[in-house]
Amino acid sequence: MGKRSNFKRRKNDLYRTPFDPVALHPLINHFAAMAPTWLLFDADWAFTLQSAKFRPLWRRYVAVGRVKWIAGSANTGKDNAAWYLFDQRCRGYHRNPEFVGRWAA
Repeated sequence: MGKRSNFKRRKNDLYRTPFDPVALHPLINHFAAMAPTWLLFDADWAFTLQSAKFRPLWRRYVAVGRVKWIAGSANTGKDNAAWYLFDQRCRGYHRNPEFVGRWAA
């Protein structure tokens, strides 16, 4: 896993996060340990039991609705998506994530 000290911040890095929890959960820990990290994935994950263990890292949830993953396609995806902000620096603080609805985003 990377250390914050050797992480070089670049503008506009964007990666589509896997929705599969087996792949997603280690990525949350990995990226949050390096820097505050925004990840885009399944909006419903926020309301599952599996999300509870990430509460110490989780700062913000921004709903975006359905996403068109393939440019030029006729339809959007079938699942709602959201941006999640995770930050290792906040570990230990008891604070619930801030939820931002589509009307405010």
